Amino acid sequence: MSLAPVLNYDILLEVMKKLPKPDCARFMRTSRFFYTHGFEALLSHNVSIYAEEDLIPFLECIQKKPDRRCRYVRSMLLEYLDSTQPAALKLADALRRMSNLRELSVMYSEDLIMSHPDLPAAFAALTSLRELDFSYAEEHAFRILQNLRAELVSVSVHLHNASDEHGLVDTIPSGDRPLYHPAVLLKHSRSSLRELKAYHWYMDADAVLDPALVYPQVWQLNLQRSLYPRTLPLVTAYPNLTHLRFHTGEGERGQYPPSVVQAYDARHALNVSAQLNTGRTWASLRDYWGSLLDLYMLGLTCPIDKVHLHSIMPTVLHHMLPPVLAYARPRDLTLQNWPMKLRDTPPADVFAGLRGLGGSRLETFCIEARLNQDDGAVDVAAVLEGLRVSLLSAPLRELRMKIGMHPDRESVAARARRFRLPGAHGAPLPDCEEAVGVCVAERSAGEFDLGDYVRRFMEDVPMLQRVNNVLNGPKERWRLATVVDGKLQIEERR
Repeated sequence: MSLAPVLNYDILLEVMKKLPKPDCARFMRTSRFFYTHGFEALLSHNVSIYAEEDLIPFLECIQKKPDRRCRYVRSMLLEYLDSTQPAALKLADALRRMSNLRELSVMYSEDLIMSHPDLPAAFAALTSLRELDFSYAEEHAFRILQNLRAELVSVSVHLHNASDEHGLVDTIPSGDRPLYHPAVLLKHSRSSLRELKAYHWYMDADAVLDPALVYPQVWQLNLQRSLYPRTLPLVTAYPNLTHLRFHTGEGERGQYPPSVVQAYDARHALNVSAQLNTGRTWASLRDYWGSLLDLYMLGLTCPIDKVHLHSIMPTVLHHMLPPVLAYARPRDLTLQNWPMKLRDTPPADVFAGLRGLGGSRLETFCIEARLNQDDGAVDVAAVLEGLRVSLLSAPLRELRMKIGMHPDRESVAARARRFRLPGAHGAPLPDCEEAVGVCVAERSAGEFDLGDYVRRFMEDVPMLQRVNNVLNGPKERWRLATVVDGKLQIEERR
């Protein structure tokens, strides 16, 4: 009787490559053939090293046939902090032989690179790399980026920023800072790069870059914890960008003195005028994700199909929404908060930014918000009616709302209101029904006819086909209105 497998060995080896790593290892223990030839399948999985105790057996394994087995490694994650010099030297030797390594992620990149003098050159020699992720990066990691000759497709760099506000870039002489701009630092990959993510990479936004440094393939740019932006250099360097995430952290400030707001307005005006005066901007973006403030400072003058705005929107920043939406004219808009401060804005004007050009292309609108502890006097029904009126001229097809219809009842002020305790200056807190402690906002929400609201919405906006509106009340009460293919359904828990 033949002991040969029903399927030939080549097919079984391909099956091994698709198996999870533990199953692949068990497969290798079934025969000498699979043990001899199975390392290609086993090492084609991502190699994850979380401690030097994991690194040593891995290196011992591949060093038995280093030239062959190192070539099988395609993807590697190095996520350990401390390394001894002997282990680091062995890693450097292995990296030099990994001629097919395409994906490399290093968590503590600066510490690992400095753990042995041979490692910087070993990393820089990885010409097969296509995806590189460096976290906790500092000067030595930047030098590798400068010296690397791989044609990278995706780069993610998270700078170490523990010691001071701006970290590495502040230690660089001002005249040398343009050299650390990503468009300069990654110039060896300008014909191949598609995605760039940077965290705490405080590039010199005002640097004058060589206009020849163009990255025609870049479609996604994700700049987190950046400085005040200059938009035109980004347009020049990444002319075919379609997806942009931008975050300065300014939207998370606790206070906005007039001088700071004036600086935001000046940056907005600078970026808008630079695009209009030169006639250069992106033809359009498919997606923007970030805060209202950051999008305002970018001053984008191009249409943006999908806009997702997060973080708080203080009263002093509310003037930013109408011009942002007027330029973007999104087809799909998501707000993760109210567009205006409810207690400071007439209900009819809360969604005023959606009127006119801002809503002229709007097909999908989504808002997820809740009443704050100081919104007890807000007429919720009037606010939602203002939303309906603001969208009457929009070509709306889908409406999604998830609204917390009662103020935060766990705050000190909310508990004081609930138990009718005196306020900070001895005066009773207003806007509560004395009998049951229900505030005006809760009473307005309780009396709100969600079904009638959706019906009127559909009558006035005939293109509206899909609705998912959730109104959450106190004590886990909720109401849900859905419309699918023009049919309205109401569910509730009271």
